[in-house]
Amino acid sequence: MSITLGALPDSHGATMEALQRVATHVLARARHIATGRFGLRATPGGFGTPSFGPEATRLRVSAGRLLRRPPVPMAPAPRRSRWMVRRWQSSPRSPAST
Repeated sequence: MSITLGALPDSHGATMEALQRVATHVLARARHIATGRFGLRATPGGFGTPSFGPEATRLRVSAGRLLRRPPVPMAPAPRRSRWMVRRWQSSPRSPAST
């Protein structure tokens, strides 16, 4: 039984190079800084680090997205910041007001 594969898109080479840079300079570097180890493994839908550090952090790329587990907690925006965003959105120069 043979399978015929279609041609790869023209962007395939550039995409592979970009993913290799993310793997080396973002994912593996973060693990290396924390543990002294440099290596990745296959993960569902992509590749990433094994768990590392005191929070058992995992970094991975899946379906074109960079993911971090556990997620970084987000602090709520200060009240003044929310007011400034609303004011900017209602200004004539804001893309949201057109």
